[in-house]
Amino acid sequence: MGEPVTPKKSQKPLETHSDTPFVHKAARSISHLNESLPASRQTVLGDLGASIPEVSVAFFFESVCPRITSRVDSLVDKVVSRLTKGSNNIIDDETGRWVDFAISPGESSKGEDPTFKPLENLVRAIGDAASAEDSDFTCNLMFENSPYVSPASDHWNSSSRPDGYFRARGMGDEQKPHWKDIALSAEYKKYTQNETRDDVVSKVIWGMHHSMREDPRRRFTFGLTVEDHEMRLWYASRADVMVTRPFDFLTDHRSVVHLALAFLSSGSQDAGWDPTMKALVDDNGDALLDIDDRPRFEMTVREEDGSEVIFRTTRLISFIGTAAMQGRGTRVWEAKRVEDGQECGDSVVLKDCWVDDDRLREGTIIKMIRESDIGAEGRNVLDEHLLTIICHGDVRVDGDVVDHTRDLMTRGKEVSLKSGEFRLRTSRTSTQHAVNGENRSSRRSGTNRGSSSKRSSGRSGAKRGSNTAPKGTSSAGHHRAGESTLVQHHEYYQYHPRVHYRIVVKEVCTALHHEVSLFHIFKYLSQTATVLRFLHEAGWVHRDLSTGNILIFNGKIKLADFEYAKQVDIPSSHDIRTGTADFMAVEVDLQHYFFQGGQSVDTIGDFKQTYPITRGQRIHPPSESTARVFRYNPLHDFESLWWISVYFVANKKVERIDQKAPPFHRYQQQKSWAADIFYSLPGRKSALRVDEDFQLMIDSLSPGVRGIGDGINLLRKSLVKRYSRIEKDFSSVGRTAAGHIHEDFFELFDVIAQTTGEIIIGPLSQQDSVDKATVLATPLATRSEEPQVPKRASDIPVKGSAPKARAERRTEPNPRPFVQHEAQHRPFGTRIRRREGLPHPMQTRSKTRGLTLNETHQTEFL
Repeated sequence: MGEPVTPKKSQKPLETHSDTPFVHKAARSISHLNESLPASRQTVLGDLGASIPEVSVAFFFESVCPRITSRVDSLVDKVVSRLTKGSNNIIDDETGRWVDFAISPGESSKGEDPTFKPLENLVRAIGDAASAEDSDFTCNLMFENSPYVSPASDHWNSSSRPDGYFRARGMGDEQKPHWKDIALSAEYKKYTQNETRDDVVSKVIWGMHHSMREDPRRRFTFGLTVEDHEMRLWYASRADVMVTRPFDFLTDHRSVVHLALAFLSSGSQDAGWDPTMKALVDDNGDALLDIDDRPRFEMTVREEDGSEVIFRTTRLISFIGTAAMQGRGTRVWEAKRVEDGQECGDSVVLKDCWVDDDRLREGTIIKMIRESDIGAEGRNVLDEHLLTIICHGDVRVDGDVVDHTRDLMTRGKEVSLKSGEFRLRTSRTSTQHAVNGENRSSRRSGTNRGSSSKRSSGRSGAKRGSNTAPKGTSSAGHHRAGESTLVQHHEYYQYHPRVHYRIVVKEVCTALHHEVSLFHIFKYLSQTATVLRFLHEAGWVHRDLSTGNILIFNGKIKLADFEYAKQVDIPSSHDIRTGTADFMAVEVDLQHYFFQGGQSVDTIGDFKQTYPITRGQRIHPPSESTARVFRYNPLHDFESLWWISVYFVANKKVERIDQKAPPFHRYQQQKSWAADIFYSLPGRKSALRVDEDFQLMIDSLSPGVRGIGDGINLLRKSLVKRYSRIEKDFSSVGRTAAGHIHEDFFELFDVIAQTTGEIIIGPLSQQDSVDKATVLATPLATRSEEPQVPKRASDIPVKGSAPKARAERRTEPNPRPFVQHEAQHRPFGTRIRRREGLPHPMQTRSKTRGLTLNETHQTEFL
């Protein structure tokens, strides 16, 4: 099969595509931040899918391998020749193998580590031979085997210990390597078996993954695996992952020499580091740290007009986007502008990410929204609630070359399954062992293991029960800090080529998920409803609304992250997009219209008119197909806003009400419902569409927020009604799809926000399970005490009823707090009843095609 080549631009009309399909990244879920190392490796593998492209060794050298830096032509052949004769002879004339590998590793009686230790001497000899051929040849990297040491990390914990690596010279402690200095990580196995192969694959993938997420300067990285005498080379960027076909490293001397020379002589840029970002050091050469003891960086932002602005980071705000190997890899810093070598001006926010190469850039989108043809009121609202752009632009290297995953990094060549397919797993049992923490295949092979097997690193600083969490107390900016989930995986997906992009904004904000006052949260949600109204009037949809891009600045929201925003009336599509699924509209996840229906058939007369029947004929549906290309519309933004409101009620526990402990509540049922509606697509479909199911969720809530749940239920009914209306004939599925539903959202959220008093919420964590000891320790008087019962939120008028005047509502605010007695809690439905004491079954979602037919029917027909 031929090798990939530079693809031609697609000639397919955009109108034939549905909206950009979404793929959930399990590595970005909160569970990944709390997994054991073996389980985390499987999560990363799962995000890559079942297989990745397999290419020839020649393609690897031509497309992604660093260029050999030498003034001597045919240096590889000359080095091979030198190594076969005289005192430099390290190739056996009789066997044609390297002298130190007279027998295959699988035949060696030594342990695994001493068996592959000669690779160090081999690479060193190749470097010496190159220096003899070319006096200007410089070894910028060095190769080491060090299977007993866990390289240091600054941002993420990892107890992983690669068997070997190429790393930068003069960087870090000689006895303690650092992941930020590793250009290529290697893993070895003496044998070629399914179990050992699965183990070596999961480890090399993990090494590349950790290298990419740990160092902000990493644009791409490399890996190497050896199983017995077979060697493979690996490559990973934010858009591509590939592996070569195996070659015999014992006899294919030219490939080994080429690999060694390429990495020994590689400059930092060719090895994957970003030349426009440098780590700051103090006068002693030690890393300069920010207020959270994280490394500081200086980076260049190049604007569209070619001008450059330099910034220095002062605090890392968010880096959860780097948890997935492929994707945007977003990091956000607080930073200061640099002029004449000195920091100056107010603090700003700098975002560094990788975006699809043919999408409009976020800074350009925000500018277009501000310049939209909209009335004065709408323009004032958008100006007030959009971020202020200071500068933005694509990252450029080598002068004026855009940092592009295909045009630059793979030298214009496409990486796809067309060249071949490498299965990432050979068995399902290895996955289960890893998830259970057993990972039996990680045991070192060899008859004389002894000290050859890797011992526990005894690494400190990792969260209990996890080797992969962010360092310190940070949650990396994840909105699910303190929670836990399980993960599911998906098939292989080919990602769109990406461009390195930076944007700087004026406002230093706080994400909505950091807010703990429930009434303040609903105040901000009511503001968001107003912003969405005018965003849609301007002809745009956001498409990625979440608690992380509703930002708080001086008591008002700033809507952020417009990377996936688009104009409603302009059809466009991409192969894939990634992000969090927690707040996604059900239809967007399904990629088809969920509420569409034809003409209502309520009587036999209707039936006759709709489907004419004659004797001897079967009933046939109308000839005109009702299938329609799915498009994102403004109503989906409002559904995302609705899911956010559900999240803050269903997926949180009540910590305090007016500075007092809340009424006693068992959270097991609420947790089960939260799992069902946030981690199961059938559960979300049912919660949105089936009145009884959502009511059961409300009844499982803490009494302190059950009344608010009733109000959210009214919005759910408004959403369903609006969906059903516009999807009857699809004539209004456009920029006016949301109709006046923004009024319902604003009014209800505003009424809740105006409630006097205070409700403080916290994470609905695994530790919230109620045991008998806790119940018995609660004073009987406390358990039987009846709290004040206020007016239910269901009494709040919404559009279609006769609402009170706004002034009247504010002079006579709703009673506080929104509390109901525990005795009003309905019996928990048997639909998702689970035994108490079992681990919380939160599950992330993949595409709907990953769900079984039985699961879907079981939920939809309840």
